Amino acid sequence: MSEQVVTHELFEYNEKEPFHIFNITGNADVGDRLKNHWHEELEILYCFRGHCRHYINGVCIVDQPGRLITTNSGFIHNIIPDQELLHSDVLVGCVIIIHPRLIESVFPDYRDIYFTNGRQTSCRQIQSIAVKLSEYAGAGEHGEYDYLYAKS
Repeated sequence: MSEQVVTHELFEYNEKEPFHIFNITGNADVGDRLKNHWHEELEILYCFRGHCRHYINGVCIVDQPGRLITTNSGFIHNIIPDQELLHSDVLVGCVIIIHPRLIESVFPDYRDIYFTNGRQTSCRQIQSIAVKLSEYAGAGEHGEYDYLYAKS
């Protein structure tokens, strides 16, 4: 039986953005991000299209359009892509990686909070925010108000 490798993913940040936002398409070169990995950041994925399988600490979660999937800090996770969307330019989802210091500035007991993925779909407000963050991720340059909106 082969041993599975789990990598520790590290992110770098600048002062304005204690977060990263990525748009994922069917042909995105996500490399090791699909394999078993963990990081100290909270990860939030909003699914626009498809039905990828996410394994978070061994639990399989199948996404669907409109679903928000949260991966807690330190959880081992990986993604099995939706084969129907591979090698396409279609926007599949938006991933938000949030450094703990940003969350702790609002929720000091953040490290004691555990997020679950029980809901199958999210509300329209969440969809609207995901669309705006996806636009932010796709923009080349950002104005001061753009940073503030994304950070909030």
